[in-house]
Amino acid sequence: MSKFILGYVLFLILHFVRNKLPIKCLKEFYLLILFIVFIPLPKINLIMVPVKSKNTVNKIYLAITILVIIGLIYFCYQYYNAVKFKKFVKEIGNRYKDTNIYFCEEVGIPCTIGVVNPIIVLPFKEYKQCSFKYILRHEETHVLQGDNFFKIMFSLYSCLIWFLPLRKKILQDFTDECEIRCDYLVCKKFNIEDKKEYAKLIIKYGINSSNNNISDSINCMSSYERLSKRITRILKDYKTNMFVYFIIVGLVIILFIFSSISFHVQFDKAIINVDSEGCCSFTITEMR
Repeated sequence: MSKFILGYVLFLILHFVRNKLPIKCLKEFYLLILFIVFIPLPKINLIMVPVKSKNTVNKIYLAITILVIIGLIYFCYQYYNAVKFKKFVKEIGNRYKDTNIYFCEEVGIPCTIGVVNPIIVLPFKEYKQCSFKYILRHEETHVLQGDNFFKIMFSLYSCLIWFLPLRKKILQDFTDECEIRCDYLVCKKFNIEDKKEYAKLIIKYGINSSNNNISDSINCMSSYERLSKRITRILKDYKTNMFVYFIIVGLVIILFIFSSISFHVQFDKAIINVDSEGCCSFTITEMR
């Protein structure tokens, strides 16, 4: 659990400094921290940890375990609904030729659903040729970037730490960065007029997304503040702040090394010790 807390702190730091970092690397920062959180823990032997009593430690461990299990159950419920919604769209939606594109009246904004064999779902309406091209390019870029898989991983992490404050910001921030990275790749070779047309589409569907019933983890940003930030980044060319970039990379590497000595206590292998002054501690004889 210590590594989950470490990741939580790093994600909050990124939340406050992300506007000063180049958009080209922000998604990688989030994925690197997520990797640190989920990498296997090394074995460490014979470490002394001060405690008041074994019962107190066991109670804390039990409480955290229950909270994590509740979060895991909620994640499974969300994932089940997403799978169910994908099946629903394939049943009632109109498939475009033999592609993975579906038109559905129940959807208010374009979105991509699924990790294995993802489908692109569009509102059932008439589209201008340029608008249809931009929308498809945007959603296909999400598929090529594997954004849905990473969003599910962040959703899992968010559910596991649901009892911590501001944890929803982690998922929102990463969703924002996926959208901004996608916009950047789509508009990379656009002129200013094409960027403006693309931005109009983002505004149109971004406002509609607030009334949509799809989870925020798989759709566009809904709040006006986040939408405004997204449009600004589309129309403005950002210069890479390499000094800040190297500072953040160095910080993440240091914390990655620190995280390699994090440990998870297996309490049934702990031995309580009491010294001459009556202070308690326990020796970990086995860790994983």
